[in-house]
Amino acid sequence: MITESLVICMKISQEIWIKKLLNGSVWFGFINNYIKQAEETGNNEQGDKYEGIFAHVKKDSKTIRKYQERFGADLEIINDSEYCFLRRKSCKKVAAFCMYGVKNSDLEITNINYDDTGKMKGHFRCDIDQKMYNSFLRDGTLPESVAGYYCSAGHLIGAIEKALNVNHYNWKRKMVTYDIDIEKEFIIEPTSEYPELWHKRKDLSYQHEVRFAILDSIKKEKGIEITIDPIKKNSGNFALGELYFEGTADVEEKDELHA
Repeated sequence: MITESLVICMKISQEIWIKKLLNGSVWFGFINNYIKQAEETGNNEQGDKYEGIFAHVKKDSKTIRKYQERFGADLEIINDSEYCFLRRKSCKKVAAFCMYGVKNSDLEITNINYDDTGKMKGHFRCDIDQKMYNSFLRDGTLPESVAGYYCSAGHLIGAIEKALNVNHYNWKRKMVTYDIDIEKEFIIEPTSEYPELWHKRKDLSYQHEVRFAILDSIKKEKGIEITIDPIKKNSGNFALGELYFEGTADVEEKDELHA
């Protein structure tokens, strides 16, 4: 199990959904839910009308014809002035579960001291970007009533992967890359694994998203619930209000590298 140097995974939502997760219920919602949420509510942060877009090209580009021949009726062409966005309709039925991932590189050491044995100890802290409360949850939820679930990345990811494997799902997990500029041309070569679902707009990079996706065809209306073994409280728990993560760890000085 590779966790991309993740140390903590968090889920920030309303308390009702966080308590379900605490009890072992993991909800995989269809990509189409996020698209519709943005289109219907105007919240293009938690929702995202650009989900699943794999290309932004000029209207006269030969690329459009190429993908029309390849995907046929599955290809969606969305006009954008002199350009077009391309998306596969089938990606909307991919079910996803998303988390906020904290990597080692996100931890800021704020103080270093020595314990009684002479070992260096570092105090570190990671604050959740304020946009997660001001922009992501724009549904009238007050910051102090937002619930956050925090957990050892390895324990939570391992429990989800175990449940997916037991149920024989075809799935994939990756950190989202925030490299899309919707004002510029781009192509993310589409494959059967829907790589475009792990590429999002640059302005959403504050979300630090870790995304699981079930690639099988699921005949449900809104998504699917996966049951995992509940995470023990010494590995994860929840709290109300705006979250931050801090702790103490052993620290070692790195030798300088010379060319």
